[in-house]
Amino acid sequence: MTMRSRPYLHYAPVSGGVYFSGPHTQFVILGPQVLLTVADVCVPLLETGTTEDEMVAALGSERARPAVRRLTDELRARDLLLDPERFTAAAPDAETRERFGEALAHLEAFSDDPYAAFGALRAARVLLYGPCAAVLPAARGLARAGAGRLVLAPTDPQDAVATARRLGATLLTDGVTGPGAVTGVDAVIWCAEGTGVAEAAARLLGLPAGVPLVPVRLGATALVGPVVTGGSGADTADALAARADDWAAARGTGPAPMPGADALAGALAGQLVFEALTGVGTAGGAHVVHGEDLSADVLRTGAGAAATEPAPASAEAGSAPAADPALQRVVAPLSAPWTGLFELAEGGDLPQLPLALREARLPGRAGAGVIGWAGDQQAATVAVALDALRRLAGPDGASAVGAAGTTEDQWLLDGALRLLTEHAVPSERPVPERLLPGTQVVRRALAEEHGLPVTVRLLEVPGAGWVLARAVHAETGELYGHGWGPTVQEAAHGCLATVLARRIADRLRPGAGVADVHTGALRTAGPDALARLRAEIAACAGAGVLPGEPAGTPLRSDPVLGTLPVFFGAVSLNPAPGPAHLASSEAPAHAEEPAHAR
Repeated sequence: MTMRSRPYLHYAPVSGGVYFSGPHTQFVILGPQVLLTVADVCVPLLETGTTEDEMVAALGSERARPAVRRLTDELRARDLLLDPERFTAAAPDAETRERFGEALAHLEAFSDDPYAAFGALRAARVLLYGPCAAVLPAARGLARAGAGRLVLAPTDPQDAVATARRLGATLLTDGVTGPGAVTGVDAVIWCAEGTGVAEAAARLLGLPAGVPLVPVRLGATALVGPVVTGGSGADTADALAARADDWAAARGTGPAPMPGADALAGALAGQLVFEALTGVGTAGGAHVVHGEDLSADVLRTGAGAAATEPAPASAEAGSAPAADPALQRVVAPLSAPWTGLFELAEGGDLPQLPLALREARLPGRAGAGVIGWAGDQQAATVAVALDALRRLAGPDGASAVGAAGTTEDQWLLDGALRLLTEHAVPSERPVPERLLPGTQVVRRALAEEHGLPVTVRLLEVPGAGWVLARAVHAETGELYGHGWGPTVQEAAHGCLATVLARRIADRLRPGAGVADVHTGALRTAGPDALARLRAEIAACAGAGVLPGEPAGTPLRSDPVLGTLPVFFGAVSLNPAPGPAHLASSEAPAHAEEPAHAR
């Protein structure tokens, strides 16, 4: 059986084996030095097509067969060998390969049926609309890749005559409103300025389901994609354009130079159409063109992913907290440049002892950002992410507060504890004479570095086991902050550290927000502790000590990112039995941008 490797297969010797990399993977095959010799001989043969017997013969010994078989088995297991049995179309002739070699190599690297995909591209009719500065680069790129029939509908058709003639493209001089302009098209590139480009194009064209539309929002910051299919994804594309504008304004990014920005955006749109027609693209892929130095970044959005609508939540749900290493991966998409809900600032001047501080900014929101704190930088990153989400959940009120958590339970209890702060009464528990060493360091820093003598007072909600510590001025009684915890020591540390974090923020980041009530102990408490707290709050509500149990509808769906990996939204103490929808009587959907994304 003839075997052939996918393009872009590379290898290099490493200690104890050979390193391999391909278009979508990398790995090491451990073995003796002779394994490198096998790779030196076999990989070039695999690039053009060979058999196991031919590779063994090239190595000069039948004893090499096990090594050859091991190499090919490893490559096949990682999808680095083409499988002709899965092909539904024959390979193109030599002339076609010579003409479109780059496109064919890309398809062979990423497609399981590359020649059928190439055939679909050759047969496709692609409509391109917009200014020539963007449309012509897209048309040239698609023609080089092998797109069969190009239909140009430039807004300035007089500048497209020569290019249309050279490419053999159809030139529409009356735009896309003429008869048959969109009939039989297999893909569309739509370039325009302004807001709502994707929605306007989808509505105007009325394309059949399955025909990909690539919207290109031109301007100082250009957005290309994501692909809109059958009306799905237009809201994502338009929301992405608005969010990118917010990020550009927050970063002070200058306008991209023209006409280079339009040309680059058009070329990238052609690439997205190529990927859509051949099936090798990534769902939700997009590009942003920005900056005075004309940079382009690849983006990933939630377009094309199935939206899951959150069910109303109550404090009866149960789930275990995740470990911080996983939370770092959760935070990453929420803070990704251009698509994220917030930006993690570098904050190199923020101290890391005795507390680790982290700053986040909210693109599109006026004012300074937020500061979160924890015992280490990783935990502080998670803490500031949750603080940013609380801010995005909406302003706190008398009956509801913004809350956030990495699990449904933590989100609900986060809101509950913030609301219970107003219902807490003085506790008879004594404040320990000797606080934990870390807490003593924080208190000493407040006194010696900030001239702030602070004392701790304890409060509680009768019937609930968690303690609320309140930090006040030792002489005047001025209130500085609160901290909740399952123990007095944790609560005391939370309130004192909150005061220190705010003092540091006031000095280094004037105006930045530090949460008044610290609930970080929820993330370190085990599931049993959270279950007890839920039961205690429910019992207090049932006995009339509290106005109700925590309830709300989490904001889990974002028009750009899709389903979010955290829970956040307004939480209230609901007096009625069962959960309550706080934000709307209708379930949130991608089609309508939620408040946090505006």
